[in-house]
This record gives sequence, C-alpha cells and structure tokens, in this order.
Amino acid sequence: MGSDYSNTHGWGGMFTLRAAYYFDSRWIAEMKLNRVQAFGGPDTTALPFGIGYQLDAPDGTGPRARPPSRTTKVTSNEVTVMLGTTILNSPDSESNLA
Repeated sequence: MGSDYSNTHGWGGMFTLRAAYYFDSRWIAEMKLNRVQAFGGPDTTALPFGIGYQLDAPDGTGPRARPPSRTTKVTSNEVTVMLGTTILNSPDSESNLA
C-alpha cells in the first residue's frame, strides 16, 4: 500500500460565501461556497446549492429584515430534507449514502 494516507488532526478555519435569490413567492434559490483551510492538513472547497421554501409567509419579497418572534415551539412549522454521502477516513475511503 502507498504512503499517501495520513490520519491528520488539527485546527483550521471555515469560510462561507452565500448567495440567495428570493422569488416573488415563498421559494428561495441558494448557493454557497465553503472553504476549509486546515493547518497541517488537506484543504477542501465545497459548492452546495439547493432550493428552499418559507413556511411562514414573509411581509414582502426578499429576505426578512429580522426573524419573526417566537413565543411557541419553533419546530412545529419546519420541514428539512437532506441527502449526502459519508466518506470514511481510511486508506480506502469507503463511502455510503447518508
């Protein structure tokens, strides 16, 4: 087996740049650029994108000026669906659906 595998741990920083487009309805298109700068380890860049839906109707188009006040349970009007891949930190980098 080659020597290109390294189980390295340490500190780093994550930087995110976000762009979102708010449609006239409650739909949102969003894209992010995530950069992880690790000291002494591999650096990574990710470009996730997706769509969202605002369950509470906003006052107008675009992002909200401030979040709505919450006096009750927040999770009673939210739905989240996520899909991804897990990659094991090993020489073979086994992966599976998450």
